Formats: sequence, C-alpha cells, structure tokens
Amino acid sequence: YPTFGVGHLVLESDPEHGQPTGTPVSEERVAECFDNDLDTAINECHALYGQGEFDSLPDRVQGVLVNMMFNMGRTRLSKFKNFNSAIAEGDWVRAGVEGRDSLWHRQVTNRAERLMVVLEESWVFTMAKYSRFDPRNKKKDRHKNQYQNLNVAVKHEKPKRVDKENWDDGTARVK
Repeated sequence: YPTFGVGHLVLESDPEHGQPTGTPVSEERVAECFDNDLDTAINECHALYGQGEFDSLPDRVQGVLVNMMFNMGRTRLSKFKNFNSAIAEGDWVRAGVEGRDSLWHRQVTNRAERLMVVLEESWVFTMAKYSRFDPRNKKKDRHKNQYQNLNVAVKHEKPKRVDKENWDDGTARVK
C-alpha cells in the first residue's frame, strides 16, 4: 500500500492518490496528514477504551496504545483480548507479555518490542506518579516535536524515515 509522510496511507480522497513514485510531497502536507492521522488514532483509542478510561491511563501507556492504533487500527487492536484485559486492569507487565503473543509482534518485531518494553516499564513511572507531559494536552502537540525535522518518503514497502538532507529540495517524495 502506498504511504507518505509519517506512515500516512494514501487514500483515494488524497491528492497524492495515483501519483507516480517520486512525486514530491510538501512538508506542510506531511504535517497536515500526520496531525489528522494522530487525531484519528487518539479518537479511536477513546472509542475502544472509553474516553475517561483512556485519558486516565499513564501517558506512557497512552503513547503505546496510540502508536499501536496508528499502526493497526481499531479493528485489529480490538482483537487483542488478553492484552486489552491487562490494560483495563492496569497490569502493564502482563499487557507487554500478551502483546508479544501476536501476529503483529511477529510482523513488526522491532517496533512492537520497543513498545512492549515501554509498556512493561510503565509500572515504575506509574508508581512514581511521574508524568513527562502535561496531562491536559492529549493531542498531537506533545508528539509533534519528535517529527519536526523528519520527512518520510511515500513508498509501497515498509515505512522508512528519511532526513530532509537526503533530498536536494528538502521535500519528501512518493516512493
């Protein structure tokens, strides 16, 4: 499936749909799609876990769930019955174990493993009542800075981040 930016799946409604490989995608367009996709992932987490329940989870756990939702969508993430049960119980270690017992983990092992480690280590931060982010800011701004200096090429394979310096004109391209 063709993607561009930060893993944005090219939809039929996107102006990039049907564009040939190598078509430039502006940084503004990449940011716009990422913001919309991130909002969608957060809203889908609210739908799956319940807004109040999701918002009360530790920030690190919310971050893992939003990342998984961004990657899989609600239909697939909702099928993680034991994982979601552990999340509901606040058992981050068990959730990490359950997340590893999945086709998703076998397909995107490196990404999935990083997320499961963050989840398993969340109990330490929960116990310490540590919060890196302002809990009132549940939206994209807290995630945006980490992507500010990146463009990602549109491609039909596994997503890959590309530093702007790799392109002469500083734009992302359809790949």
